[in-house]
Amino acid sequence: MELQPVPRIYTTQSLAQGGNVMGLDRFAGNNILFSFDATWTDPAKDTAVRRLSTWVLGNITEYTKQVGAWRPWQYLNYAMEDQDPVGSYGEGNVEFLRSVSERYDEGKVFQRLVTGGWKIEGAGRRGRGKGFNFNEFGSFEGGAG
Repeated sequence: MELQPVPRIYTTQSLAQGGNVMGLDRFAGNNILFSFDATWTDPAKDTAVRRLSTWVLGNITEYTKQVGAWRPWQYLNYAMEDQDPVGSYGEGNVEFLRSVSERYDEGKVFQRLVTGGWKIEGAGRRGRGKGFNFNEFGSFEGGAG
């Protein structure tokens, strides 16, 4: 388990430099990224590890929603295969990514010919990537999160 602080200064500085597409600027205050990683060697345990991971994430999500600290954002590099990190960047940012892709990747090489990972075309739908990491994002203002 890992907790990574994401202080507001990151988004403030990012906005001063032109911003970024992750959409973190829509969240006021300081935030924290939770990451849970599991490693095992026996493929027969895949289902059990997946079930445990989903259970842990569900409990953290429920708690952060109850205390008003939940943020609908996922870090792409840590996302589990049934999450939607690109979609979590916000509709405007996904549209921006889509327009950049259409302008600079007319043949959709990076959307269709590159295997694995999350694609812009899959934003808004869960289950577009691969991996067993997962993450949740929340606020750590006022001791919550």
